[in-house]
Amino acid sequence: MSSKQLAPIIGIVLLAILGRTWIVSFEEGRFVGFNTSFPRIDSLGYDLYRNFHANEQAANGLDPYDHVNDVAGVEKYNHPPIVLLVFFWTRWFTFRTGTIVWTIALAAMAGFCVWRSWVARVHLFLPQPSFLLVLAAFLWSTPVLFAMDRGNWDFLAATLVLFAIAVARRSSLIADVLAGACFALAAWIKIYPGILLLGLVILRRWRLAGCTLVVAALIGLADFEGIRDFTRNMQDTIPLHSPTLEDLAYQHSLSASWGIFWSSSSLVSLARIPGTITAYFIVAPLIIWVSYWARRCADAPSIVCPLFLWLMAAACFLLPIAYDYKLIYLLLLLLVTWNRNDPLILRGMAALLLIYAQPFNIGLGTRLIFLLKLSGFFGATVLLVYRIKERTVPLASGSVTVVEYSEASS
Repeated sequence: MSSKQLAPIIGIVLLAILGRTWIVSFEEGRFVGFNTSFPRIDSLGYDLYRNFHANEQAANGLDPYDHVNDVAGVEKYNHPPIVLLVFFWTRWFTFRTGTIVWTIALAAMAGFCVWRSWVARVHLFLPQPSFLLVLAAFLWSTPVLFAMDRGNWDFLAATLVLFAIAVARRSSLIADVLAGACFALAAWIKIYPGILLLGLVILRRWRLAGCTLVVAALIGLADFEGIRDFTRNMQDTIPLHSPTLEDLAYQHSLSASWGIFWSSSSLVSLARIPGTITAYFIVAPLIIWVSYWARRCADAPSIVCPLFLWLMAAACFLLPIAYDYKLIYLLLLLLVTWNRNDPLILRGMAALLLIYAQPFNIGLGTRLIFLLKLSGFFGATVLLVYRIKERTVPLASGSVTVVEYSEASS
């Protein structure tokens, strides 16, 4: 049996084992099966609970932004009003049933994201691995299990973005309005996808950028008071999530982690540098570098998916709170850009992330785990630029032909 025939069989087996693991977890009401590298709560849906409870408060005539509604009994509702509407359906279910429904929905969204990323390899002229094996590996990864255990909704933002990318390949007003609405919804649901406006500017999709801004403005104006309350509560929440050294094992905010990383080390003086300044000092040059090459790319349609995945991953490293379920973007980026024929050093840099992403707790130190995630981000960045350069063909004059991101030009 060849490796091509064996790969989907392995994928099916892994998916079957994972399915059984989740069935048992639903019966137990908590994720079970093995010792993971992310912290598990005694019950599934820790993040879903606040939306469930907030909608319950709203149904009883209370303002969720004025009442505590998290499991720990500390935080008031700290998400944009659109998120409350997204989870309006929870009013019709018990929390246990709603958690099962939402977990299955997250798995479906994860599958869609893997499929769209897998298809994107075609535009980069890369060989496609077995979809079933890739899907199984992705669903078994730490960031995905973490997201599904908590019931977080980064996958909803990722699904909207990848759907918008597919729609926007057709350069028409209707397509731009629909794609712009998806980009705007993703930005309001999770905030950090707002960085994709930069990607639209790089790709010279001015009409699509305009549609995104208009829809985003309309969503914000629809409940301006709710946006104000969300901002207030989030400002109160951020200090409550200041990481400890142990937290570096499952969160990757550069701004919040910088001082903790260097504390109690021989280079403790570095901890005095403000984390926010350090984060932008590290990430901003990478954004400029990637943007420079993306701007020069002669085949813009082929790079839009990895570019947008990378931009969202970069934005997450800048957030004051960034738990590791947000590393799904880096994993999807590796799925799009990885090529086993690349130079060993290039593959090695990106593969550092995979050491962390495997689902088992192998007892690595928290500082080392944090460095693996950061090194994986650097490696994925270099890999992305490498792919962009492959699609950038200089003319004899030294300039490049710019092809806008649209179906007509792909």
